[in-house]
Amino acid sequence: MRSIVIFCQHFTPAFKGGGPIQSLSNLAEILKIDFKVFVFCSASDLGDHEPMSSITPNRWSEFSPGINVYYSTTSSLKVVARMLEDTNPDFVYINGLFSWRFNLIPLWLAHRSDLKIVISPRGMLQRGALSIKPIKKKIVLFLLKLSGLFNRIRWHVTDEQERMDVEKVIGLHHETVMASNIPKSLKPMDNRRVKRAGSATLVFLSLITEKKNLHLVLEALKYVQFPVRFHIYGPVKDEAYWIKCKKLMHDQIHEIMYFGPIKPDKVQEKLSEYHVMVLPTKGENFGHAIFESLGASTPALISHFTPWGNLQDFHAGITVEDFKPENWAAAIQKFIDFDQHAYSIYSNGAYRLAKSYFSKNDFRAQYQNLFS
Repeated sequence: MRSIVIFCQHFTPAFKGGGPIQSLSNLAEILKIDFKVFVFCSASDLGDHEPMSSITPNRWSEFSPGINVYYSTTSSLKVVARMLEDTNPDFVYINGLFSWRFNLIPLWLAHRSDLKIVISPRGMLQRGALSIKPIKKKIVLFLLKLSGLFNRIRWHVTDEQERMDVEKVIGLHHETVMASNIPKSLKPMDNRRVKRAGSATLVFLSLITEKKNLHLVLEALKYVQFPVRFHIYGPVKDEAYWIKCKKLMHDQIHEIMYFGPIKPDKVQEKLSEYHVMVLPTKGENFGHAIFESLGASTPALISHFTPWGNLQDFHAGITVEDFKPENWAAAIQKFIDFDQHAYSIYSNGAYRLAKSYFSKNDFRAQYQNLFS
């Protein structure tokens, strides 16, 4: 059986990194049907300095039959080179672009060994994502292209927009293969929520970073004249940004509370407790939180920097076309105004959209093609 090595910053049981970890776990489960799967990742969860208590670091461990994971406390050239030599993979799959430890070192070593390489940019080449720390990212991309390390690379794109991002930033002559993100299986539709006109419960569930734009929701709420309940979930990745957000939480008429990270198996259940999720992200190549919200029958308010298009076309939420707080406030107000009948149309539409994503994708065939 052929083998594949996946390089990523975090892998299950890590969960604070959000959707990409879920994508990778589901990807590994699909790939193990056709490959021996090896995963090389950090022994620590996002923002932590100590190894996770449930893993054994710096050795291969069986994650599930057919999947072995090396939870590393280091990723020196020597360690990665030995790991590639031991596994002798048919493919090297690199998740991301800008991590020195888990992207750049593996890319250089795999390229030097003339191995077949697939890179998944995971939305990092979107215009919104590149606007964060732009100078650093421009320098890294310039040096990678100049060095020739992008030569003979196959790019894993998850939709047509990401294909265009790769062609624009990396170059038209590079090979791209489309294979959709693999989300969690859906639970039965939840339609128990009561909705009265004039009230609403809102939720934000994501990493707390500039890219996810939590501060915009807080600014928008200052334009909303009806008190709402707004609850925030997710790990703080950028402490300076979180301080900015906490200042905006003061002097509001709304009930605004922060609850910290939430484990993946609890996400859909938690989202089902709210009327609408708000995520004005600057860039998602999929948006697992968006999918899980839709799958929980919870409509979403999102930016246009996602692959979900105009949610209002599906009566699944609202896609706001800009980052003006007053326009996000107007979208929130629409859900405040909904009575039970109007809300149920959007709640049912959210679930239908999530369900249709599964029905139109043959994930195994797509990934067989990616690694053909």
